Amino acid sequence: MFAIALQLDPANRKIRLAIAGNQGVEDKVVDHITNIWAKLRALSNEYAENRGREWNEGGESPEVPGEIGIPLKVAIFREVYLFSLEKHLKRAGKWKDGFLVVMREFAKSRRGTPLRSFDLDLHGTAAPLFLLLKSLNELHVHPGNDLTYDEWKTMYNYSMLVSQGVERVLGKRFSCEVLASQLKGILFCFPLPY
Repeated sequence: MFAIALQLDPANRKIRLAIAGNQGVEDKVVDHITNIWAKLRALSNEYAENRGREWNEGGESPEVPGEIGIPLKVAIFREVYLFSLEKHLKRAGKWKDGFLVVMREFAKSRRGTPLRSFDLDLHGTAAPLFLLLKSLNELHVHPGNDLTYDEWKTMYNYSMLVSQGVERVLGKRFSCEVLASQLKGILFCFPLPY
C-alpha cells in the first residue's frame, strides 16, 4: 500500500511529489510514478499550448478541446494498467460474477421495454465495463501480446464511458435502491441506509 501526496510551493512555482509505503517504496514504484508524472507534465504543457483563451492566474482555467492530448492520455492509461494489471483483475474478480448476475436479472426484468434514464445509464455503463474487463483479461492471459495503440485507445474510451456512467448511475441513489429491491422481489418505499 502506498500513499502519494503533492506539496505545493507557490512562491517558487514548484510541486513536490511525496511517496510513502508501509514497507518502504521499491525502485520500480518510484520509476513508475516518475514516468507517469513526466507524462502528466507533458499533457499539462500540451493543454497550456492549446487553451482557447488567455488564462488569468487565480482565475478559472479555460476549456481545452477534448481531442487535445489523447495520445498522452492513452499512454498514461496504458502505463497504469500494465503496472497494476494483477491488482485490477484481482479486484474485478471479487465483484464481476455478482455484477454479471445482477445485469442478467436486470435484462430479464426489462425485456421488451425501451430503456430510459437510469436503466439506460446502467446498461450504457455495464456494456463498456465488461468489454474493458474482457480486454484486460486477454492481456493478462497473453502477456507477451502487447496491444496496438488503437486497442489501448479503445480500452481508454471504454474506461472513460464507465467512469462517466458510474457517476450518473450513483448520482441517482434512489433508482439504485429501487432496482435492488425489484431484483430481490421486495419493494421499499424509502431509501435504504448505507
